[in-house]
Amino acid sequence: MESFENKDIRRHILEEFRKADAFYAQFKNDFNVSILKILNNNLKTKEYNILLSDPISIYAQEIINATESVIDKDRNYPEYRLNEELERIRKVVSQLSVYAIDADLISELHAKVKALIIEYFGGIFDLTANGFILLELNTKIYTLRFLVTYQNIVSGKI
Repeated sequence: MESFENKDIRRHILEEFRKADAFYAQFKNDFNVSILKILNNNLKTKEYNILLSDPISIYAQEIINATESVIDKDRNYPEYRLNEELERIRKVVSQLSVYAIDADLISELHAKVKALIIEYFGGIFDLTANGFILLELNTKIYTLRFLVTYQNIVSGKI
């Protein structure tokens, strides 16, 4: 027979999973709505909304993962490892920037992503300077990657 304490622990763990799932679902919903609104306002692409659903969901998940990863790295990595990662990411951002379609659109999407991160992830307020730069570059990478995917969908390559 299971002890009362084990049931309480299991119930508590399940409740925490439900809270996390609700948090992520709300973030993803707000993210999807915000990104589609920007795309529809800037590029008049409502006919692509269905095709963009999965790429936007992936983009949202990448932002969640990157934000949580940066928070963890900033808390636990030594400074030299953060610096090494910053250098690698700067190179990737530079390479992806070649594929950029519209600097204003990139800036608007990037700003919205950062605003959503600020709204949902309180842990970013404890980041060091390198942590903020790492988060900035990570969000830029995923924004650029998403826009390359978007370009391919709109041009019929996907």
